Amino acid sequence: MVCDIDIWQAANDLIGRYGNRALARAVERADNALRADDHLSHRTWCEISRVVDSLQKWNRARPWINSR
Repeated sequence: MVCDIDIWQAANDLIGRYGNRALARAVERADNALRADDHLSHRTWCEISRVVDSLQKWNRARPWINSR
């Protein structure tokens, strides 16, 4: 099992690397894991997707934070 801090770090890394496409990339990885019958990775990527979505919504609601 992957710990929460690793999930959050992975989500932040995806956002840094893919920007607005981070959620799509995380969902793609989850789908690929499911197709490969790798349920642990699928669950992990689903959780990363959830965190990416939450972080992006939070950032969109607070544009002044990222306007430096």
